[in-house]
Formats: sequence, C-alpha cells, structure tokens
Amino acid sequence: MAGAFREAVIHFEFFRGRQTETVVKVLCVDKDTASETFRFKGPYMSVDNGSSENGIHWADGHMENKELYSLVTVALAGFAHLYV
Repeated sequence: MAGAFREAVIHFEFFRGRQTETVVKVLCVDKDTASETFRFKGPYMSVDNGSSENGIHWADGHMENKELYSLVTVALAGFAHLYV
C-alpha cells in the first residue's frame, strides 16, 4: 500500500566481549509482515558461557558475526526512516 506507515522492531541479546565490546548473539527483526531471527556464532574462541534464563550460550549460532551489518541492511530494506 503506497504511503503506508511501516514499522519494524529490532530486538537483540548480547554478551560483553574481551574488551567490553557488545557481541550480538541473537537478533530479531519484527516487521508488519514477518519476523526474522538470526543466531550468531561467537567472533572468537572463548570459554563457553551462557544464561540458563534465556538459553543463549557463547558457542551457539549459525551465522558469522561479520554478517550482522549486511543481514540487518537487507532485513530493513524498504524502511525510509530508522530510529535508534
């Protein structure tokens, strides 16, 4: 629908890395038409740690962390304004 107001919500779970950098482990993009969830591998080897509360562990994931930017770019294509 032309001119329709579209919204998307980005939700992510993360760990603090070696030098307190944010390491995204799970990213979910909820749009009006669908929801996409991406699980990322750790960007480097580390002692496996995680949370029993949310079930996220350092060793989990199926996508490389370096793919984060391109995945978000594609998932949010068509949205004229992004607010952070």
